[in-house]
Amino acid sequence: MANAKLALAEARKSWPWMVVLGVALILGGIAALGRPLAAGVAVTLFVGWLMVFAGASHLLGAFACRGFGQMLLRLVLALIYLGAGIWLLTAPAKGLALLTLVLGIALIVVGVTTFIYAFALPYFVGKGLLFLSGIFSILFGIVIWVKWPLSSALVIGILLGIRLMVAGWSFVALGLAVKNAPDA
Repeated sequence: MANAKLALAEARKSWPWMVVLGVALILGGIAALGRPLAAGVAVTLFVGWLMVFAGASHLLGAFACRGFGQMLLRLVLALIYLGAGIWLLTAPAKGLALLTLVLGIALIVVGVTTFIYAFALPYFVGKGLLFLSGIFSILFGIVIWVKWPLSSALVIGILLGIRLMVAGWSFVALGLAVKNAPDA
């Protein structure tokens, strides 16, 4: 019980920052929804830089390997990451199109898997929501895939905007809940 009181007291100190972060995320989400192409390109560039850093890490890690096989595998991975990252950075429009296509395919696969998983489970209260989630994932994936490459200009940016807004509202709600929570 003392730990819960201490945790609540610590969280209360930072509730304003949770709300500020939430508002910043909401504003970022609004900006992404207002300019989905720019947001999608930003995501593509971010992924490109992540891949370049991953490639550099594998390259450095290759020289720390003891065996030739491990070193060769790390070098191959480094080249793949570096090549893909540099390609995304130098051709962000094509990279955005590819990321959108991969997202569409992933949504279809996840949707089918979720749908099958829901069938395999015994009855429980949320089983219908799993079915619904699987159906929506499949439908969104099909729409993205059928409308590709035209969907590339909007999909990633819109999803980023929605995600930022949901996260923002979550932080605002959490901050306000912590502020108004009764003493434990």
